[in-house]
Amino acid sequence: MNIDNGTTQTQLEAGKVVVKNTANTLTLDAGKGTLEGLSNKDISSADFANQGRAATEEQLKQIQTGLTDSGFGLTAADGNSVQKKLGQTVDVVGADSNITTKVDQGKLAIELSKDLAVNSVNAAGTLINSNGLSFVDGSGNAIANSPSISKNGINAGNQKITNVAKGDVNATSTEAVNGSQLFAVGDGVKNIIGGTTTYDPNTGTFVNNNIGNTGESTIHDAIKSVNNTVQTVSKGWNLTTNGQNSSQVKPTDTVDFANKDGNIKVNNTGNNVTVDLAKDIKVDSVQAGNTTLNNNGLTIKDGPSVTQSGIDAGNKKITNVAEGSIAKNSKDAVNGSQLHDMLGDGAFVGGDGNTITNIGGTGATNINDAISSINQKAGQHSTVVAGQNMTVTETVNSSGGKEFKVATTDDVTFKTVTSQKVTADNVTVGDVQITKAGINAGNKVISNVADGAVNSTSKEAVNGSQLNTSNQYITKSLGGGAKYENGKFTEPTYNVNNGSYNNVGDALGALNQANINMGNQINNLGDRIEQVFYETNGRIDNLEEKMSAGIAANAALEQAPYVAGKVTLAVGAGYYNNQNAVGVTLRKTADNGRWSLTSGAALGSQGRALVRVGVSTVLD
Repeated sequence: MNIDNGTTQTQLEAGKVVVKNTANTLTLDAGKGTLEGLSNKDISSADFANQGRAATEEQLKQIQTGLTDSGFGLTAADGNSVQKKLGQTVDVVGADSNITTKVDQGKLAIELSKDLAVNSVNAAGTLINSNGLSFVDGSGNAIANSPSISKNGINAGNQKITNVAKGDVNATSTEAVNGSQLFAVGDGVKNIIGGTTTYDPNTGTFVNNNIGNTGESTIHDAIKSVNNTVQTVSKGWNLTTNGQNSSQVKPTDTVDFANKDGNIKVNNTGNNVTVDLAKDIKVDSVQAGNTTLNNNGLTIKDGPSVTQSGIDAGNKKITNVAEGSIAKNSKDAVNGSQLHDMLGDGAFVGGDGNTITNIGGTGATNINDAISSINQKAGQHSTVVAGQNMTVTETVNSSGGKEFKVATTDDVTFKTVTSQKVTADNVTVGDVQITKAGINAGNKVISNVADGAVNSTSKEAVNGSQLNTSNQYITKSLGGGAKYENGKFTEPTYNVNNGSYNNVGDALGALNQANINMGNQINNLGDRIEQVFYETNGRIDNLEEKMSAGIAANAALEQAPYVAGKVTLAVGAGYYNNQNAVGVTLRKTADNGRWSLTSGAALGSQGRALVRVGVSTVLD
């Protein structure tokens, strides 16, 4: 059947409709399942999507190719970019060995290496770098009088070092000693001096105003006093016989006595007088010059005496004294050499027997000064204080002295840390936390993020430049005046069938409605084109499947988590009217959490891609 109005001619055949005019011929062929003769084949024409027409295969092919080829790109902080087509992947990797990435249960995990290699760490003023550990102010300048540790040793910074364990004390030891050990030394010296000696550990002084009952308060003066006595005794004494023949008797000399009574027997052999004392003598006293022997003992005038009360050297020397035993229960006399040895390495007695120098290698001439010298040096390193992140506990050691234990606190605060290796279950820097569960940036900017891979298996972080590049390509693919500037999207405008639409879904819906309307118009031709309508309806059903796939693709665009200062990723799947799709969504949220930028892409079971962008904000 032919319908002709003079300008347009319509031919109706079984399974085929041909509409002709002078400019074009439109053929709907049910046998081929095609609608041919549409002139709108190029999406670049000025009136594309502006006349309410159905899209041709050529136009849809161009859209598909444009979306696939435009893809998306990511730009790193260094200005370099990576460009991928839709369907391709972007690898997310760490910039160095400190950051690693992996895929864990469908999620991209960015992890800090268990062994870190960094140049320096500043943790709230505690600086660790290649020079060691030190304390700095907010400007990074070293804090005066603060401790530091370097390869050259520990500088206590004029601060106490507490909880110092006992160091070995021997000839080769290089270990630090603590206050209790120094106190033990002082207490030992006090016991060596003996008598009523007292020791003040705070001043390092020893006090005894009567050393060895000499009346002297220093060992030097006490030894001098004893030495004078020994010298006096060594001079000997004078002896006369019957007031005649006075002579000096030395300790090694023999005294010649005359016998006038039965108490003694005197024999003269040469120049020697032998005096034999009778086995039994009875005298009240014996006086030999200045020496008197009586029932009280032996007394030498102005010299030594041996009486019932004891021995008084009379401020004289006692010479040729054998070395006496030096023990706890010893009562033996000791000689000068023994006292000399007790002064220690480097100390010596002067030739006059009165002066002692260089006691203990200190250069001091008395123990008081020597101990004071030692105490002064020891005191410079005997304070122990708790610095930041440190605790100091004072206890009593097994010897009864003070013991200081220095340890780090359970909760420490650092600004930065430099270490060859850091092992921790939880690292917190300010509001930023790194735990086994992941990284919580604490609403802080993560800067200098390298371009992460963007693909179906990537779990690498992407940076703002990558997201910006991706969004630029998305807006280019969307067309319709869509823009992405300064972190915000300007939605596109699609004019379809005399209507204006701002998203792809509505625009495609309008196209679908146009096709439906066209089907209704063809249906109105009557029963004779029923078969044509059936075939056309099949085409519409096919388009419905594609549209359903598009709806499924839209449903597959899962909302990515809304985390301030983070770039988050979501993967989803959708199903609608026997069609399915998978999609992926990226979200970048501002550090203050007040706005969020989203972009996503989905692919339906009909092989068509869907791209979505959006921005969310918080209104006061």
